[in-house]
Amino acid sequence: MHHHREAIRLHLASCASELLAYLAAVESRFPDRMVPAAEAKEALGLNLVAVPKSSKDSAPSGWVFGALARILEDEGKIEYIRKGSRSFCRVATR
Repeated sequence: MHHHREAIRLHLASCASELLAYLAAVESRFPDRMVPAAEAKEALGLNLVAVPKSSKDSAPSGWVFGALARILEDEGKIEYIRKGSRSFCRVATR
């Protein structure tokens, strides 16, 4: 069973690396290099439905982006901030 868990973790890490590469590629276009999360989610197609079809709440949301951003934030690879109701992120400078 641990094989499946590790395989899924590797896939998530790979997805997080792609998000990091995207942020690095586009952040120079934004003030203070802060990429709007909404724009990143849209550009990468990360607004997905989080529940099975039989559930009542089946609206797309940014849960995939949020999970990937949290992985990168925990690893110190991105900075993530909220301004009002909007979220922004950029590649961390060390």
